[in-house]
Amino acid sequence: MSRHTGLSLYPSVWRESGCESHYIIWNDKIFLFGRYEDNFDSATETYGYTQLVEAVSERLSDTGLISFSDIAEDLGEVPWDVLMVCRRLVRKGFAREGVGEQRGSFGRL
Repeated sequence: MSRHTGLSLYPSVWRESGCESHYIIWNDKIFLFGRYEDNFDSATETYGYTQLVEAVSERLSDTGLISFSDIAEDLGEVPWDVLMVCRRLVRKGFAREGVGEQRGSFGRL
């Protein structure tokens, strides 16, 4: 739990029965998603966002891919915050995301 943003739970929760939903608890909010979390990065920016963008960018490789959760662990950050930053970097053309089994892993463009 961050004193700036609230309670977060990682990894996410997958319901295998009933509604078969996928959700995360992030910054005191519950987010419900479809299969690929397509609207994930629509969440609001968190405290220290600019510094986090810089720190994440520095850890992206020019050649390989690294998992957002590994970046988060290295930085001591909430994984969901790091995933949001990575996806926004992809959208802005500064990073790339793996496909298939490498979805959720990122590298520098």
